[in-house]
Amino acid sequence: MIFNQLTESLGRSLQDYSTLNEQLATGKKILAPSDDAGGLKRAMDYNVRISNNGQYQQNIQFAQNGLNAVNTVMDTYNNYLDSANALISLSLSKVQDATVGAQQATNLRDIFMGLGNTKFNDQYLFAGFQSGTQPYAAGTFAYQGDNGAVNVQIDNNATLAANITGDKVFSYTLPAATSLQISGGRYVHYTPGAGTTVDVEIRDTDDTTVLDNFSFSNVIQMTDTLGAAITANDTTRIEALADPFRQVQLQLRYSQTDVATRLSWLDMQFSNLGKSSNSMKTSLASIEQADMVEVVAKLKTTEITLAAVRESASRVLSMSLFDFLK
Repeated sequence: MIFNQLTESLGRSLQDYSTLNEQLATGKKILAPSDDAGGLKRAMDYNVRISNNGQYQQNIQFAQNGLNAVNTVMDTYNNYLDSANALISLSLSKVQDATVGAQQATNLRDIFMGLGNTKFNDQYLFAGFQSGTQPYAAGTFAYQGDNGAVNVQIDNNATLAANITGDKVFSYTLPAATSLQISGGRYVHYTPGAGTTVDVEIRDTDDTTVLDNFSFSNVIQMTDTLGAAITANDTTRIEALADPFRQVQLQLRYSQTDVATRLSWLDMQFSNLGKSSNSMKTSLASIEQADMVEVVAKLKTTEITLAAVRESASRVLSMSLFDFLK
């Protein structure tokens, strides 16, 4: 019985000594699930959540890069829309040569085409889900993309669109038919068609006789029509295009506000995820990391206990049965 008790005590002391040495070497408090099953479960949960937060932050950076590229294009585009509006004013006042004005319109059309077909990371920015397809076709200038939102996950059960489509930037949607009176007492009627198509009808002073009609679905087509009107000195068409250019610029400003709001939200979410991860890392450290001062103190105590057990064992086990019977 005495031998068994000494063996058990020595075994416990050796096990404690080994565990403390391993904690000192690794800096870890939990070396096996049996050490702290509850703590191990909490640690695993923290590790998963920290890893998820890291992935969400990567997603946010992806979205920020794309939206910042969109912002840069929209700023440039807005400046050229100002040029288009100025060109309309000059053409209507006839203070500029028609040939020069037509060339400027052609240049603006090509610039708008290039902006609409901007690539970022080898993908078209404004094509929606069709990011491998040029959104605006050469010749017809028709939109070939879609209105797909490329959503990225930025938190548990929270997503945000990392793109904006061409129909929101280079077009505008006419909600209902509208009309206005232009110079000479003529009328212009704008009627919504399919998608972002706007059908334009120019009528005489009686608001019944149709003098001209045309249609467009984006600013590239509008500018192409403007160039032809300047070449033909068709001031009625030029004047009829003035309001659509204002509308498309207004739509652009809505899109700029939308993108700015998203970027602001992404910045805040990135910061919140970082704070959450730092808090969880602190909690994780309290579970996983051993207190080195405490470990060293326990190790010294265990060494003393182990030495005492060994000394006691050497004395007790050296006695014979007759020593105990005395």
